[in-house]
Amino acid sequence: MPSLVLAVALALLPLVAAPAFAEAPAAARALDLARYDFDPAKDRAADVGTRFLADLDSASPALGAAVREKSRYDLQDEEAAKFVRQRKYVIAAYAVLWMLLAGFAMTMYRRQTRLQLALDQLEARLRASSGT
Repeated sequence: MPSLVLAVALALLPLVAAPAFAEAPAAARALDLARYDFDPAKDRAADVGTRFLADLDSASPALGAAVREKSRYDLQDEEAAKFVRQRKYVIAAYAVLWMLLAGFAMTMYRRQTRLQLALDQLEARLRASSGT
């Protein structure tokens, strides 16, 4: 029985979802693309894109959200590819930082050891001079 209900639901899904999917392209086709021509003398590219996305959102919020989501994924893919190409530099930078930190810690340890030795010598001289 559950498989029969699932089969019927899957059969009816295209009939129920088709009107929702048909709306977005029709609304997007209503946009006048000539309005978004880029002229560097008049506009910044970001302004043209912002205007396009605002109009797309007013025509079809679902399509506007899909375009934004796609651009986020594209940006993430580009940044991930950059990191893969520059991974050796990132690893080298971390290695340099850890070496600097280790060098600083060793310097502080050696300085503290020398200071403690000097203090011990001064205390010994003080005891010897006071006769205790």
